[in-house]
Amino acid sequence: MTPKAYLHIDMVLAALIGRQGAAIEKFMAEAEAGKQELMVFELALFCAVCSVQNNDHPDMARFARFLRCVTIVPSPKPFDWPGADEVAHWRDVVLGSDEG
Repeated sequence: MTPKAYLHIDMVLAALIGRQGAAIEKFMAEAEAGKQELMVFELALFCAVCSVQNNDHPDMARFARFLRCVTIVPSPKPFDWPGADEVAHWRDVVLGSDEG
């Protein structure tokens, strides 16, 4: 049985706007090789997309590849829009404090 890995919001955001060579690329390669099954709660997908800002340059090819590698699963409870502090935290994890 293939092990399952649940990805958090920062990993989904990294697929969208992370730098080349981001850790998510390793996870995607392992999933494509059948070494693990990547799972993403719909909440993580929603929050990551909400975290993209106007000045970002999403890597749509990588994100499309990411979506082919994951299984999107229903979140266990209803959710709201993420707050500004949450978005800032996820962006800091993915881009660093300089976001540059």
